[in-house]
Parts: sequence; structure tokens; C-alpha cells
Amino acid sequence: MRVPLGKYRIMFILLMILVLSALTGRWLHNSDLLKKHNDVFRYGLVETVATLDPARMNQRGERIIGLNLYEGLVALDVDTLEPLPALAVSWQISEDARVFTFQLRPRVRFHTGRPLTAMDVKSSWERVLDLGPRASAYHLLLPIKGTPEKVAGKTAEVAGIEVLNERELRVTLERPDVSFLSRLSMPPFWVLDVKFVQAQGDQFGLPGCASAGTGPFILREWDRDQTVSLAINRIYWGQKPTLHQYKFFLTDPLTGLDLLREGRLDYIDGLPVQEHQQFLLDSPSAQVTETKLLNNYFYQFNLADPYWGKSRLLRQALNYALNRQALIDRLFKGEAQPMESFLPAGFLGYQPNPFPYEHDQNKAQQLLVAAGYPQGKGLPPLELAYNDLESHQIVAREVKRQLNEIGIAVKLRPVSWPVYCEGLEAGKFTCFRSGWSWEYADPDDFFYANFHSSRLGLSNFSFYQNPQVDYWLDAARSETKDNNKRMQLYRQIEKQVMEDAPLLWLFSWQRLGLASPRVHNLKCTPLDLVFLHEVRFTP
Repeated sequence: MRVPLGKYRIMFILLMILVLSALTGRWLHNSDLLKKHNDVFRYGLVETVATLDPARMNQRGERIIGLNLYEGLVALDVDTLEPLPALAVSWQISEDARVFTFQLRPRVRFHTGRPLTAMDVKSSWERVLDLGPRASAYHLLLPIKGTPEKVAGKTAEVAGIEVLNERELRVTLERPDVSFLSRLSMPPFWVLDVKFVQAQGDQFGLPGCASAGTGPFILREWDRDQTVSLAINRIYWGQKPTLHQYKFFLTDPLTGLDLLREGRLDYIDGLPVQEHQQFLLDSPSAQVTETKLLNNYFYQFNLADPYWGKSRLLRQALNYALNRQALIDRLFKGEAQPMESFLPAGFLGYQPNPFPYEHDQNKAQQLLVAAGYPQGKGLPPLELAYNDLESHQIVAREVKRQLNEIGIAVKLRPVSWPVYCEGLEAGKFTCFRSGWSWEYADPDDFFYANFHSSRLGLSNFSFYQNPQVDYWLDAARSETKDNNKRMQLYRQIEKQVMEDAPLLWLFSWQRLGLASPRVHNLKCTPLDLVFLHEVRFTP
């Protein structure tokens, strides 16, 4: 998903660094307080929670809470992020990767007490399509056959979602796409008691309305902008959570750290790095979580440009000129890491390879000479376009400073968000800020959207076209029998795209968190989700 990455984040980090006053004190081990909450996990959530309706969720905090209330046909393995059975106990994929047939788990009940059927899956998905653009990620369902007609109001049902019997569902896609399975763990595919939801009308997903999922917890109480409390679902089909209640405190970083120090929280994340480090100095027994995220920040070249777009040597030269670590040290003080691949270590398809563009100004100068522009002579200024937030301005200034060192003249072009979006789609910018937050745990999410020629001007805003890459992307979507072969295709794609250099690789974020010494089995993932089902406390 392309997002206005770092919209407030970079400004916030810099502001906190400027105004930080040292935190003092030590970990307060309030045994009476801990004893009182020995069955309650208390999470300091530095996030906004506007809705708990899966169809409308677009904030990280909403999804973290929602993971405990709702389920899809598949879940994610918290270590590998590969699909696992959830509400579907098994499935079959046709050889052409267009037809998916699911067998539902027996004896599953909604929080309302009603049994789950295949019709509930169909109704839940079609509800998302009925909402259309009002649903936060309805586009994830669009590969299903008949969805455009449903969104346009031309049909009452989706032809590609068929109920075969109470426990069997068949889904047919317009085109082959084995990655579709990974998307089914996402909120738009979570299954609800739609009869209950319809009875609640516009109030569903808001404070005061009950949850209607199948997850291990039910919504107990929601005090808007303050706390969200979940209680164990005693009719849950699967293994019961170790703890019987979760309580999410919607807070800011400094207040949250005070609560953690006082023993009133068990975990908090979303912390600026300096507060994180200071807390550890004062409370060395705290546990640290550092999670590298599937969340990248980069610049893209418009490959239709007669200078920067037509010369691969020029684009490679600029990548060698950038010192990504220096940029991070100057601006983020450790909250990011250099972007050296599209896939993080441990992720599906990852294979360690040397990054081809380690900082090397001599190599950059050699490539400029080979391209016919020694020390940048004869080149027009490189225009860097970005939406006009200070958070993007500070990155652009640092990129400009570094490129100036090899003789590249740079012109900064801040524009409003509407002008920025229009310019991307129309190909009006020479080089522009971009970013990508992965929506589902499959390499297809990033590679197909950004580099397949069918996505020109839709999500492929560099107008990158390589017939070999198109072939590999299509082949990867169709490969159902040999996952190793499929991952090898993505490694070939990554290598080719790196060589073609349609991007200026910059950085990716990491999520910093702190936990009480009593917390165990907390699972943080590169998709920026936190899995709490197996959390337990030290006796």
C-alpha cells in the first residue's frame, strides 16, 4: 500500500530530540499492583483507534486490537508470516491458481453465539464491497471474479464467491494469483456475524457496540481516546489465551513511559529512540523489542525522462553517491536502517545478497563519466518532488546535500498532496518521494504493484517496463506447485530491478518497544503487528 510515509513521524522524532528532558528514576516494582493485574495484559498503544469495524480499519492500533476479536480463513505464522489454517481448516488451489476451495472449521461460533457458516464468509466479503471506497482496503478483494460489477451496483452477489454447502466455499479469481491466499489474513477478509452487524447499522465498530467476530477475545469496554478492554471468549474454538483480559491504554510516549515505570503498563511501543534509550539506562531490567518493518522510504525516477530516465548508468551513479547510514544518523538517531533489499531477513523469499550500492563516491564519479556527464557537467538539475511536509523536506535536503558532493545540481520541489498525487499518476515529476507499507505477507505485494507494466500510472509511478520482469511476475503468481521455484523468481526480479535502478534506495523503519520483566512470548512482526495470544507472565 502506498502511503504518505512519515507524514508526522519524522517531525515528531526531531521535535522530541530537541525538547527531550532526561527521564529519571528506576523501575517501580509495585507488587500489590502487579498482583491485582496478574491476569491482565496492559498495552500502551501510541496510536489512534477510530473504529473496530474490520471493513473500515486503516490504523495500526485498530488492527492490533482487531487481531484478537476477528479471524479470517487463514492466519499468519508469527515467525515466518506464511498462511496457516484459521477458520478454514484446509483448502485446495487449482493448477492455474484461479480457483480456491476452502473447507471451514467445524463447531466455530461467533461472539453472538451463532454458528459460523460459509454464507457468513460470503456475506462478510460482500459487505466490504458494498461499502466500496468507504472500506479502507476493499481493493484487496477486487481480483475476485465479479467484484467490479458488485462495486458498481450492477449485481447483488459476487459471481466468484460461491457457497457449496454450509462448510465449503469456492472463490474464483479473474486471473491466476497464488498470493491471494496470503491476503486472507487481512481485515477486509475477517469474518463477522453480518446479521448482527446489519442490526447495529452505523453504530457497529463504534464505542458501545459489541464485537461480532470469532476471535479469542470479545470487546468488553471502549472508552474513546482512553482505553479498550477485551475479555476472554469462553466459547472460542481454539486454544484459549493464557491471560484472560487485555487492556489497551491509548497514550502518548512520555505518559506511557511513566505508566510503564510505575508498573501500570506491561508493554509500550511507538517510542522515539532517545526516550527508549534513556528508559533503559534508568530501568535496565526492561525488555527490548526492535522489529525491522516492511515499510520502505525511497525516491523513484520517472523513466520517461530524457536524461535521468533513459540512462541506467546515471541512476546507478546517484545510488552509489548516497550515504544512507549518514542520512539515518543525522536525521533519525537509530529509528531506521538503510534500505538494502526489498525483503527483510527472515521474510518469505529473503536471501542474503550483497547490496550493490554501498556508498562509494569514486564509483559514482566513474559511472557519471561512463554516462557522458563527468562531475555532472551537461546535466539539467535533478528535480526532487515531494508532498510539502517538513518531514519530507528534511530528507530531501539531506539527499540534495549528498548529491551535490558529486556535482549533481538538485532542485527541491515541494507540492501540495493533491498536486503530488496528480503528478504521480500523470508522470509529471522527474524524481519523486515515495514509500511502501506492505499489506500482506507475500513478495507479490511490493513487486507486482511497483514493477509490472500493467500497473503503469496506477501504482507503478516510475513507469518501469521490463518484459522479462513482467514474465517473472506473472509466472510467480501462477506457480502453485513449487514454492522454492516461486521464491527464486522473486530473487531474480529483485536482482534485475536493482540493476535497472528505477529507485533511489533510502531507508526502512524499525519499531522500538519496551516490556515489563514479567512479560514473555510477545510476538512482533515485520508487518508492524503485535501478536498477543501466547503472552504470559512470569509466575
